[in-house]
Amino acid sequence: MSQNKKNSKIINYIIIFTDYLLEEDYPISVLEELDERFGFLLKELDFWISRGSLKRYEESLLSFLSWAYDQVSPRFYQNGNI
Repeated sequence: MSQNKKNSKIINYIIIFTDYLLEEDYPISVLEELDERFGFLLKELDFWISRGSLKRYEESLLSFLSWAYDQVSPRFYQNGNI
């Protein structure tokens, strides 16, 4: 259920943005929030998988991706990564 083409693309962007957060000089508060949000995401995804809800699974991925994007976008674009 969890691995379709759309979800794979979302996960790919999550990896890109979270790797960027980890590799660059972000404040510890952002990294702590990343850790908390990622832990919650994993629990949330497991919950939706157990209930067979692909829609809510995708919404959880998109919500995390949106947060990660908001964190990296100013530096990511400024450094010429996109």
